[in-house]
Amino acid sequence: MNDSDFFDIRNIDLDNQKMSEKELVERLSISKKDNKINYNLFSNLIHKPVGYDEFAKYKGFYVAFEILRQELGFEKNNKPGDFDIIIIPYSENETFFNRTCAIEVKVVRPLRNNPKKAPNSYGITQVEGLIKDGFPLVGLIHICMPEPLNENEKTTVKLHLTPFNLDEPVNNIDFFKDTLDVKFDHFSQFSAANQMKKLISKDIPKYVGLNTIGVNLQMDGSLITWFNHDFNNGYSSGYFNPYKKNETIEKLKKFLENQPSKFIKLEK
Repeated sequence: MNDSDFFDIRNIDLDNQKMSEKELVERLSISKKDNKINYNLFSNLIHKPVGYDEFAKYKGFYVAFEILRQELGFEKNNKPGDFDIIIIPYSENETFFNRTCAIEVKVVRPLRNNPKKAPNSYGITQVEGLIKDGFPLVGLIHICMPEPLNENEKTTVKLHLTPFNLDEPVNNIDFFKDTLDVKFDHFSQFSAANQMKKLISKDIPKYVGLNTIGVNLQMDGSLITWFNHDFNNGYSSGYFNPYKKNETIEKLKKFLENQPSKFIKLEK
């Protein structure tokens, strides 16, 4: 997934360490091209727990970022201090407050001399807080934005110069012939896989949706993202919080009604 139409793996050479967490989270959550929610990032919570039939009913989502707990009517001094991402699905006729997702986000910035650098916090305490707060669906995302590799540290891969013809696969005879050897910065892919290994080794309840994602910047400022498909089927899917609370759902209804400007309305 990337937030531009095309990307060139040769152009990953900007300083990934400089983008703020807030800007990074918002850009990853919303598709720049069509102003839709990033399905790949959130499917483990917005789709997997409800199934195909229910997901098909959705028209879109109300999405809010960095909402202070007291804004929603929670005790100020508990954790998490704010809710990084809140997602509320809606259909043509209904807003599904009982399927609201509350997601804790951590940004990991590995260095070349410390490729397995751990985050200052894994976010587990915050996730436990979201569970106790009673949100219907709870998730944890680790965004890996490593230091760019030097040229001699990159992997050599073949870049296919001829577009693959999906409509007529038999006509792709020259696809594997027209290639160019290029250097590829694989650090973000490695980091995303490494973070997921760490998360699944922690004592995180199985109903918490887990996701890790590697991110690089292109020279034009667009993002290239790498998802952890090796682990997605077994560990990423979330399920409904057994400690969800009706009073939390009422808080969400009241907040959306009174503070609609806090939300971005995105299509599915």
